[in-house]
Amino acid sequence: MYGQNDATQAAYGSTTAPSKPAGSNKRLNLRTVFLSYLIPCVTFCTVSSLLTSRMRQTQPFLVNLALVLILVGVLPCCTLAANMTRKWYQGLLLEFPFWYVFMAMFTALAYGTGYWFAELNFYNNMAPYQAITSLASAYNVDPATTPSARYLDVGSISFVKGTTLDLKKSVGFKNHDVYCVAPIIHDTGSNKSLRSASFGSYDYWAVGLNCCSGDGFVCGQYANPKARSGMRLMREDQRAFYQLAVQEAEVTFGIRANNPLFFFWVEEPKQEEKALQVDTRFWWEIGILAFCAFQLLFTVAAVWAYSVFKP
Repeated sequence: MYGQNDATQAAYGSTTAPSKPAGSNKRLNLRTVFLSYLIPCVTFCTVSSLLTSRMRQTQPFLVNLALVLILVGVLPCCTLAANMTRKWYQGLLLEFPFWYVFMAMFTALAYGTGYWFAELNFYNNMAPYQAITSLASAYNVDPATTPSARYLDVGSISFVKGTTLDLKKSVGFKNHDVYCVAPIIHDTGSNKSLRSASFGSYDYWAVGLNCCSGDGFVCGQYANPKARSGMRLMREDQRAFYQLAVQEAEVTFGIRANNPLFFFWVEEPKQEEKALQVDTRFWWEIGILAFCAFQLLFTVAAVWAYSVFKP
């Protein structure tokens, strides 16, 4: 109609432009994304470092206190994410708490995997290293004339020249794994002279795991002519099975082992001890790098999912 304003005329016969769905213009918060990557990585690194360090034995109270404090920080994060998800499900929140859930889930995962990985690394590497280095060392021990009762507190031992392994008397005891043993003897040139020089008991044994198949005892540095030393077996969970292998050798070969001590046959025990310490740090670093790479991969995937699906 004549006299109508321009706005009214423009509206005549037109349709209203569709509005954008709520949330379609959401912008990615880079700070939130960075924290979602950083916090799980820091959690894994801290937990694994505490449980792998020497402080675990020297300051156990402080280590346990730190682990509890970290857990106290993780649990509220998970609780908040769960509550926000529940409110979203009930319609009290318009937007799904995507990054809250992501951060809570992966921080909890970091704590659990960091704990598990550190336990594995500690008991396989750090614990044996600390146990062996806390024990004494013995040198120039003659296995033919010296009972093992004198060396119950040794972590490493070096035998006199001429000491070797009696591979003909090696035995393997199978219990899922094969526990292999071979007596350590002072080879004086003949069995007769060996028996006359011996106190009658095979008290020193070289051991190894899954290394005595049809080829006989092939554990440690068995083929090294310079090897005449041993590094003490520290795994208490394996000791009983090696003891059963020795008992089998006693029956099979008609020998006695009054008080067997178990060693890994090596040339330089100190180098092997150092290797345990190096392995501890190596696997600690590998674990951190692997988890951070894993976390980066999932963070990138989460950014992509958030941008495409806009939950």
